[in-house]
Amino acid sequence: MTRPANAHPFKKAAQQREWCSRGWYAGAGASVPTKVRGIGQALTRTGVGLYTMTFTDVGGQLVGLRGTTHTVATVIPQVWKLVPGSYSAANKSVNIECWDLGAVGGVLADPPATANTFVELEFTFLDNVASVPGGGD
Repeated sequence: MTRPANAHPFKKAAQQREWCSRGWYAGAGASVPTKVRGIGQALTRTGVGLYTMTFTDVGGQLVGLRGTTHTVATVIPQVWKLVPGSYSAANKSVNIECWDLGAVGGVLADPPATANTFVELEFTFLDNVASVPGGGD
């Protein structure tokens, strides 16, 4: 679900607003992670560690993703990242990747389908991406 936030104090002249779309998913191995909480997101799996996120209730410009796979302490950490240039404002979708950091250089991997594994995905949208001279960019 998106939420509007106040404009950043350094960006008052730009009247920039922020929306966040958040979802929590249970890891499912080679299947699509199962959504546990959150609305406005539909996650599909396109390959090992490769996913497409489609949004239903966001607008503006996509500017960031914070994605983490939370697991038990013995499992190698995973991080999620946007695929540059893949965001489609018309389709409200973006390609994302899940990376296992245990291998040298990292490898694409799916979140494990083990108990107590969940994925947290938070996307940030801004209605106006502008630079204000001396505005703290």
